Amino acid sequence: REALFALRCVDDVQVFDEDTPEALIAQLRPDVLVKGPACKGTDIPGAELVESWGGELIVPEWPIQNSTTQIVDRLQQGYIA
Repeated sequence: REALFALRCVDDVQVFDEDTPEALIAQLRPDVLVKGPACKGTDIPGAELVESWGGELIVPEWPIQNSTTQIVDRLQQGYIA
């Protein structure tokens, strides 16, 4: 959370306990909703809400080998990520 919030382009970071962030998205009304590449081709909760007020859904593409799990695995094996 702190790492994301430290980015200049990030206005806020919220943690939620619900199954989907739709109520939070409706309350905050973000201009941009960003989801990870694993969500590509799936129904993304809140996407329709964001797009309904002119916001944008972004699902960036990046190489799967840069997943946090794989980075941690490489670090544990002594490799620099």
